[in-house]
Amino acid sequence: MGKVINYFVNTNFPEKVSFEYDNFKGLRVHLSLNNCISEEIDECFKNMMTESLKKDLRMEIIRDSLDNSIKGMIFPNLSVGILLEQSFPNSSYSEKATEYFKSAGKIHDQIEKIYISNTDFKKLDQINENLIAELFEGKRLGKNANVIDRFFGAMTVNKSVNYIENLTDGLYKRYFIKGRAGTGKSTFMKKIAKAAVDYGYNVEKYHCSFAPDSLDMVVIRELGACIFDSTAPHELFPSKETDRIIDIFSECVVFGTEEKYEEEIQCFQSMYNEMIHTGRDCLKEVAEERKKYNEKNGIRLRDYEKEFIENIIKMIKSV
Repeated sequence: MGKVINYFVNTNFPEKVSFEYDNFKGLRVHLSLNNCISEEIDECFKNMMTESLKKDLRMEIIRDSLDNSIKGMIFPNLSVGILLEQSFPNSSYSEKATEYFKSAGKIHDQIEKIYISNTDFKKLDQINENLIAELFEGKRLGKNANVIDRFFGAMTVNKSVNYIENLTDGLYKRYFIKGRAGTGKSTFMKKIAKAAVDYGYNVEKYHCSFAPDSLDMVVIRELGACIFDSTAPHELFPSKETDRIIDIFSECVVFGTEEKYEEEIQCFQSMYNEMIHTGRDCLKEVAEERKKYNEKNGIRLRDYEKEFIENIIKMIKSV
């Protein structure tokens, strides 16, 4: 694992899902900061990061799904973590954003239906079985696997953000899945994750922030391997000699499908893009509302919170 990794533990649109517990449960101690003044906690995060980088210490940076700012840190070697909780009243813009993104999801479902009916899932299952055999080679670790859930990206106020490259930088087996909506990418990865658990390997499961029931990436660090959905809005291409593409579209989708349904797909895609664009405009208003609320209602760090943060910095310096 790289010395510094970034990920998200929450998503709020189109539904609220949190994996905070998954990521903090194994720590010796952690602190939740509720509605602290942004500028004050930002300075604390900056100080902790500066000292950690000096020591070349492992650090996990937790990002805010609304604006990609830092909302928490975990120091695995110290078994400590800190997380900023920012709650503010629901607004009409929050409700509008939710509705626009839900509408986008329904449109996306229509695109999925086209590909579902034109995908050879038996062939996909065979590709999946072959990859499982290649990855694990029948080797079982004889221990209970640890599974952790996260998000590698988010649809922020400015753009879609992902930390795939950061999270997979130290891995030498990276499998890039190329496909389309409805071609079974998430199910493919769920089977890989299940196999890893069955064989006793620890698994990091990265969910789709737009549809949390779906998986976008599975990381198995004990194998130095990962497999992820490499399609828009997080399309990447191989950059290492050991990278490999698994092209579900060319292998399993009926030839000529996109040409046959070109008009319908383009129509749905245009409607989808419009809903996403409008929803993101609402997110900008939500972010502005949250900023104003924090400026008016933000709480200064309490003495015990300051002491906790100071102790973390002391621990980092003593490493």
